[in-house]
Amino acid sequence: MHDVFISYAHEDRKVAMEIEDKLSKSGLNVWIDELKLKIGDSISEEIGKAIKKSKYGIIILSKHHLIKQWPREELKLLFNLQLSTGQKIILPIWHGISNEEIRESFPFLMDIKALSTEKMAIDAIVQEIHTVVKGIGDVEKKESLQIPINNNIKIFLKRPFEKGKDKQSYLVRTLIKPSNMKSSLRRSIE
Repeated sequence: MHDVFISYAHEDRKVAMEIEDKLSKSGLNVWIDELKLKIGDSISEEIGKAIKKSKYGIIILSKHHLIKQWPREELKLLFNLQLSTGQKIILPIWHGISNEEIRESFPFLMDIKALSTEKMAIDAIVQEIHTVVKGIGDVEKKESLQIPINNNIKIFLKRPFEKGKDKQSYLVRTLIKPSNMKSSLRRSIE
């Protein structure tokens, strides 16, 4: 079992590797493609396995991340896992990107507290991630951390979907909007 999986665009390799190095030195088991994939490995298969075996997914969101296929696929896998388990999994780090750019591409991430490389030093980011990962323990055992999922999403996830359609992309495009998140959060508090 990995403590964290790191998703990043390769243009952001320097910051990703710095975070990986410091998290590893702090005692966390970190999965990052740069160090774990070997020649001949199926990239999609190994990434899928690593995500499923990770307690958390660190997403280094940048302008590059928004347009790259692999990082977007990793985010979809992590988001799907978070939805299916109802647990906090995604740990976003904003790297040279604005609220508007995030809101436009991934509005559902606006409701998740993120850290920013522009506002915090890497050491402080690593310390906060380490505190979350070690302070919370096994995600499966923490009922109080369940993330509210509104009824529309629950119904959507249970219904069959047409072959060839990407259920996850449809979900993100149509159901996860800031207005839906606010009403879902309101209902979960009541």
